[in-house]
Amino acid sequence: MKRNGKTIQKKYLLILICLIFGLGKSTKAQPFADALIAPFGLNMVTEIYYGMDLVDIDADGDYDLFQAVCEDYYYTGCDIYFYENLGTPQRPDFAVVSIGDGNPFGMASHHYWTYFRFVDMDTDGDFDLVHSGYENFYSHYDGSKTYYQRNDGSPLAATYATADAFTNIPKGVENFVFPADMDGDGDMDLTMYSEPVGGGTYLYSIENMGPVTALNFNEETELPLSTIPQHHRMIDWDWDGDLDIIAWRNLGGGITVLDYYENSGDATAAVFEDRVEDFLALESQFAAVGGVYNVELKDMDSDGDLDIMATTESGLGSGSVFLYFENLAITSLVSTNETATNLPLEISPNPVADVLSISEFQQVERLSFYDVAGRNIIEISNPGFQVNVSTLRSGIYMIKATMKDGSLRTSKITKQ
Repeated sequence: MKRNGKTIQKKYLLILICLIFGLGKSTKAQPFADALIAPFGLNMVTEIYYGMDLVDIDADGDYDLFQAVCEDYYYTGCDIYFYENLGTPQRPDFAVVSIGDGNPFGMASHHYWTYFRFVDMDTDGDFDLVHSGYENFYSHYDGSKTYYQRNDGSPLAATYATADAFTNIPKGVENFVFPADMDGDGDMDLTMYSEPVGGGTYLYSIENMGPVTALNFNEETELPLSTIPQHHRMIDWDWDGDLDIIAWRNLGGGITVLDYYENSGDATAAVFEDRVEDFLALESQFAAVGGVYNVELKDMDSDGDLDIMATTESGLGSGSVFLYFENLAITSLVSTNETATNLPLEISPNPVADVLSISEFQQVERLSFYDVAGRNIIEISNPGFQVNVSTLRSGIYMIKATMKDGSLRTSKITKQ
């Protein structure tokens, strides 16, 4: 496959976005910068982008990029591009390392899978791989399968085992899988959009009934939604400790809409509200580039909030490009019924490797650590002067300190 080496750097109109968190929650405006086309050294290609994931595959503290790229999906399949981030967590700079049949890290060699997620399925500290697709073109009408590749390497050197299909996962003409702990029991379940061969569209939650050493997905539960999100991400967008749904829809004619489904239940029993359409008011910006085919929400500049990476939806042969929308505001950890002070939580060292020192620890009732996706990672009641954070993965974390006088203080750390 040929690549166009010309890097395009254009800007679109600045937009101001109102983020609606739903009834009983505050409405927080999140300004996003102009859209950057082909950011971070990511050049345009002459094929079409499909699945994408950003993950720190080499445990050096920044996001690397994996991309499924298809020249002709139906007949020649898709190749996997791997881009290593040679920049910094604050200023990514992607360099292509493996293209196409290079089969990075021993990932599956067949080309008919395009939707994938890197996640620690067996809780051993490295990223495993879950993906869905077809064995070959002729199996398209028999339905796609969901595959699992365990990382037999380490966080520093990934090596993927042979792909095994989950035998009890529903097969559909289209399956889009997103692993997530839907019941708060500490293991990864699956959410899956499915179009069964017999017709219809469904969003399933499939519980993991086995131990981490023997994953067992054997019973799907249809999530009761008034509208079914196809391309979805499970993210705690409103920072309330449970997973919400962010989904994008292609409506044709270059129109793409980003929707939000609030989880009004909790981390153990999700209850999703009706969708809020175009909740970040990005439809016009997406339309300006002909629509998008992927949306990923990641903290690309390590400032504590979620930015948007996307790709344009271009026809085969006409090229696709990456898009980047920087979030200019840090998502607040303070809800409307809490009292925040203007005083930061004094901590050291920062960055931290193992032990974090907390000043005025005698006044702290509880510490809450959140990752950049808004997940509550650690809760510590009545912490001492020093807190061991060695088990945290490298990355950015927000800390909310509930003080004994009822006030709140926040801070941000970089875990090395």
